[in-house]
Amino acid sequence: WGFRHFGTEEGLTNLSTTAMAQDPEGFLWVGTEDGLFRLEGNHFHHFSEEDGLPTSRIESGGLAPGLRHGLWVVTSRGLVFWDGRRFLHPASLGLKGLDAKTGVALPQGGAVLSDHDHQTRYLSLDGEPFQPLTGLPWGDGLTAATGSADGRTLVCALTRDLWVRRDGVWAHRDLAWELAEDIQALWIDGSGCIWIRSAE
Repeated sequence: WGFRHFGTEEGLTNLSTTAMAQDPEGFLWVGTEDGLFRLEGNHFHHFSEEDGLPTSRIESGGLAPGLRHGLWVVTSRGLVFWDGRRFLHPASLGLKGLDAKTGVALPQGGAVLSDHDHQTRYLSLDGEPFQPLTGLPWGDGLTAATGSADGRTLVCALTRDLWVRRDGVWAHRDLAWELAEDIQALWIDGSGCIWIRSAE
């Protein structure tokens, strides 16, 4: 293995990286504090608000590939889905008036959007229209989510509480220790173990 340096000469004009992901088409994407970049050969193409992003600031860990195509992008002003041609806002995916709402991208091709005004959460898989995410208590804020590769399991963190949906049924999972900080990231590995990262 060798290492190669990428910087401003290759078009990566902002080096404050917040997220990275590879989409199903094989493109490497880099989110930064000032724009989204896609590696095309040996050069990065820059995407900004002029290309349809809500804002140029990409949230930490705010990139996740779709299952078959595209890329979910979480910005500081809302969630969008790149369908290969343009950025689709929630209004384009069936949710009017929620373009600036808080969203969480999933590593397994989906995204969860929270409507705090009506205490309802919505789930979209692979850029399909959002559907209500029923059965999950509203609780505190949704801070992280992940899913299994087969789509049967969805795990959500409500600040410090862990909820697991398996085959459509939600269950609260007690942790073996008490967290002093909110859960910030989740991952399910190939054996079904749930990995948790907090701010500690």
